[in-house]
Amino acid sequence: MYLVGFVEYKKTVFLLVLVLFSSLILFTYSSAYNYDYVNVSTRVNVTNAYPSIDIIRIDQNILLTAGATQIVRCNVSLHDWNGYSDIVSVNATLWDNNTVNFSSPDNNNTHYTNNSCLNLSQSGYYANYTCAFNVWYYANNGSNWLCNATVRDNYNFTSSGQNSTSIQGFYALNVTSLIDYGNMVLADFSPNVSVNISNIGNLRINVSVLGYGGSNKAAGTNYSMFCQFGNITIDNERFSVNSSADFNAKTNLSSYSQNVSGVSIPKTVNGVALVNTTYWQLYTSPVNNPFGLCNGTVEFTASAG
Repeated sequence: MYLVGFVEYKKTVFLLVLVLFSSLILFTYSSAYNYDYVNVSTRVNVTNAYPSIDIIRIDQNILLTAGATQIVRCNVSLHDWNGYSDIVSVNATLWDNNTVNFSSPDNNNTHYTNNSCLNLSQSGYYANYTCAFNVWYYANNGSNWLCNATVRDNYNFTSSGQNSTSIQGFYALNVTSLIDYGNMVLADFSPNVSVNISNIGNLRINVSVLGYGGSNKAAGTNYSMFCQFGNITIDNERFSVNSSADFNAKTNLSSYSQNVSGVSIPKTVNGVALVNTTYWQLYTSPVNNPFGLCNGTVEFTASAG
């Protein structure tokens, strides 16, 4: 009897343990279903970020330098979350978007590149660069010049941005610095003296001239030269674009502006300034009995051609 009771007791204990264990398992695996949601964390380590251009600033309303180059600056502010030392290079392109595009070849009229922009400063993730272009005086005028800058990092990742500016049109000319008729006697006609005129602006030009004695326009009106003694009146200095024209066929210089007929000079296209030549003569009229060293001024002016 005791044996049977003990066996029944063990069965009872076993069943209780089994029920508790089953309940524990059921509780453990079903608990997630007792809540509306469960948060699960995620993680990744991005080892390189793209560089990024924050802002591009470019010189505005650019006035070029007659007969020379003008520095145009395109300044670039950027960042790289790997640090400024991750930047390998910054380059930039400046072009006239009205006539060419970003990928066009370099041309002094329309397209410039800078493949090694200069680092100005850096700190932490940030850096500042300047991209300078030596723009020639005959570059196209217009309001749609674009500067595009590109930054590249150590992973060869790149980022680009751009901004716009305008280049002003301007008239400018270069003229032979001295019209020297040499030594003359009274009632003498000088030989032709060549005066070269070239266009050093970025617009087609016509040319006008006026003259006066000495260096003061008001005092020298109606004279071509003042001399140590006497003077030479304005009608005794003349010019022509025709080298074979004699004195009588040439145009009288005036103290009032007059166009030089036959002179219209386009802007430089291929890098070589075009030159027009005019031919000048002087007659030493004995009327006012000029003597000694004589001086006058011829004023050349460029205007729309």
